[in-house]
Amino acid sequence: MELSELYKNAERLLNLYNLPEQKYKGKSKGRRNTFGIVCHVLKYTRPPFSCSNNTRYPELFQALRDLGDQIVPFTYDAITINQNTVMGPHKDKGNLGSSLLITLGDYTGGSFILEGVPQNTLYNPIVFNGDEKEHYAEAFQGTRFSIIYFKITVPDKFVHLYPEGVNDPNRDWSLMDLHSI
Repeated sequence: MELSELYKNAERLLNLYNLPEQKYKGKSKGRRNTFGIVCHVLKYTRPPFSCSNNTRYPELFQALRDLGDQIVPFTYDAITINQNTVMGPHKDKGNLGSSLLITLGDYTGGSFILEGVPQNTLYNPIVFNGDEKEHYAEAFQGTRFSIIYFKITVPDKFVHLYPEGVNDPNRDWSLMDLHSI
């Protein structure tokens, strides 16, 4: 499938599904959902696990993976979708190494600001380290989806359950490898 078709398919499915709203520590407004491998980040009460969205929305999960296979230059094990989400300047916690962000949708405004510099992310992937670099999105009008591909950090208390190097940013595991461990 051509890259433009992968974008259109992912955008079509994102518009089709009414993903539930999830507040992130009360800081963001909008819809935020994760696919792939996730940590129970609020209390780290259990090891990383396969997100229920993978099976709840299999067609969307596959479309996101197909798109990721074409645009992400590193292996990843998590995909976060933000729909019309507004969050102030922040750095990510729990991301390991590089992240890739791309936006889809029918919106105006909403530039992605990375370390104070506006970036055009509409159908234009940006690779950055969100753990190290402050970022946010400007105000926008319309429907804006941001898709972030990244590797999770396994909390220290669960590292012993995984092979050596689980938190090495250069680990070369695919989305499903961590799930099968």
